[in-house]
Amino acid sequence: MTLSPKPHHAPVQARAHERGTTVIELAVSASLIVAVLGITFTAADVVNSVNRTDQAKLRQEVGYREILERIERELLASTTKRDPRTNLHRYEISSDAAGRQHLRIQQVAGAKMSNGEVEPIWSSDIEWYADEAGHVCRTQDGETTRFGTGFVGLFFEVTDQGEFVVTTTNRWRNPRSGSWTEDTHKVKVRPLN
Repeated sequence: MTLSPKPHHAPVQARAHERGTTVIELAVSASLIVAVLGITFTAADVVNSVNRTDQAKLRQEVGYREILERIERELLASTTKRDPRTNLHRYEISSDAAGRQHLRIQQVAGAKMSNGEVEPIWSSDIEWYADEAGHVCRTQDGETTRFGTGFVGLFFEVTDQGEFVVTTTNRWRNPRSGSWTEDTHKVKVRPLN
């Protein structure tokens, strides 16, 4: 029995008209490419939005830390004790008409000799508060400096041990979800006393 080359070449000739890509193959390939690109762009967008959220939170954290550190430095050089000559405190916590708290302090700015004793030289009044625009403000000698943004509260108290407690509450918008987040931070400061 001899095999003829014809049956061997018959399948090749039958498939000759199927060479190249078909419309179905193109459609499937295009669908796969679109799906892969969609997944890639979605993943990139998620990473980007997480980065935006982290950056927004970092900006707020840096802002409140700087403000609390500045207030803390000034409170460390102040006192909650009464002045022995005037019997008045060198601090005052008050509230304005909008209910925002204000802290007025004096801090040690130097020293002098008086009757053989060292006496502190006190600064002019320094006032800390949060304004209606969400800034923390420091006013001294009529000059106001504003710090940060998004502060909805700055609260002060003095403990029975003579320590200042400063609480900040700030709001920031989450860039990913668009929702507002509120953070509260406290610092306890033991002044000169």
